[in-house]
Amino acid sequence: MSWPKEIRDDILVRCGRHCCICHKFCGLKIELHHIKHKSEGGEDSADNCIALCFDCHADQRSYDHTHPKGLKYSREELIRHRDKWYKLVNQNLGTGTPEHIEQDKHTFYLIYQIISPDPLIRYLKEKDFGEWKFSLKPLRPIYTFLQKIDDEPWVEFYDIDLETLKEELVHLMGKFCSKIASDTFDFKDGSYDSQCVPREWEIDQPERYSDTVAFLNQMAGEIVETYTSFVRLGKQKLGVIL
Repeated sequence: MSWPKEIRDDILVRCGRHCCICHKFCGLKIELHHIKHKSEGGEDSADNCIALCFDCHADQRSYDHTHPKGLKYSREELIRHRDKWYKLVNQNLGTGTPEHIEQDKHTFYLIYQIISPDPLIRYLKEKDFGEWKFSLKPLRPIYTFLQKIDDEPWVEFYDIDLETLKEELVHLMGKFCSKIASDTFDFKDGSYDSQCVPREWEIDQPERYSDTVAFLNQMAGEIVETYTSFVRLGKQKLGVIL
């Protein structure tokens, strides 16, 4: 659907071409969504518009009211996501205030204390999840981090780029943990923290086996890459010393 050019340009500037829900930078891969659908009387206005990445926009369009699965975004929630993101974008203009930089340093160190290079990042970098088993112990910081974000939603950056990378880490780690929960099982070796992708799947369900191993290895690699970018950017923008 086409939007008036002045509205389209204003929305894209206000969101910084980031998705207002997941905060991913989209560049050209961004779409404008009617919060209240035109078929329901929604207008082509800035108040009725939210910028979304392809994935988040697909979620809005694919929700089946006759067979609901999951929780649909309400109009009020979409507006709150949008307005919150606009505020963060606006606060990041220029170099940021000293107060914002100090707060971002505090947030950065808080995350770095939970997700440290060793053992988590080193383990994800070196581990092949197609091996006979893997340990949950070095992965525990991921669960701690995700719980922290759920319990304390104030853990966010004023800086748009750092906030985007943090949200990408949350997204990747969530997908990684969900796959472990759905497609790996206890490895009975008495250690209480070992998991495995069932080897019998290699014969019984070879496609599921290979897809699961490939997914876990890919997610691990993307987590390492995003974390590395996050730490590098924190050093550059905040001057943190690690």
